[in-house]
Amino acid sequence: MDPGPTADRFAFGKNWQSFAAIADDESISEAQQGLIKLFPNGDIRGARILDVGCGSGLSMAAALRLGASQVDGVDIDPNSIKAASELLSKFDVGKNWSVHAASLFDLPARTYDIVYSWGVLHHTGAMWRALEHVTTFVRPGGLLAVAIIIGVVARAEWRHTDHRRALGRACMEGGLCSARNHVRCDHRQRDWSCMGHHHDE
Repeated sequence: MDPGPTADRFAFGKNWQSFAAIADDESISEAQQGLIKLFPNGDIRGARILDVGCGSGLSMAAALRLGASQVDGVDIDPNSIKAASELLSKFDVGKNWSVHAASLFDLPARTYDIVYSWGVLHHTGAMWRALEHVTTFVRPGGLLAVAIIIGVVARAEWRHTDHRRALGRACMEGGLCSARNHVRCDHRQRDWSCMGHHHDE
């Protein structure tokens, strides 16, 4: 999602195309269950959703089947966009979706009810900047769901960083954390996931 040629980043598009070719209704059903666990209060129904780093489009299809009103996917890898388009066209998920090859940092300003980015932002080469920037697409009162893998980065200075505090700072600067907000950050092995509500001050 960071500016620069796809070849200089992690290009997963070919793998996603292979997956999209074999994905079936069971794959989507499993993805639906994952989203239900993440959003147990029915937040997806009627929501406008941005999927940052949409990959195969599987999460987009799941969200649409759960009643999302619109799901927009973005990925820097054109092959991922092809995979997502193929998967979404293959299954009965409606027409309320779009996919675009673009960098997160180049997206036009627009807000969504839910912004979802799972296992993506640590591949940008500018993870903390990406975490801060992705919050700008969450509407006031909306939700951000993001998972990152800290262990991917091997730079020495990161080994001494308080990652929980840094992640919280990125959310704070994006307006997700305040005395009257709820943000949940979980550390599970090498994965970090965070979901929070966005409020105007």
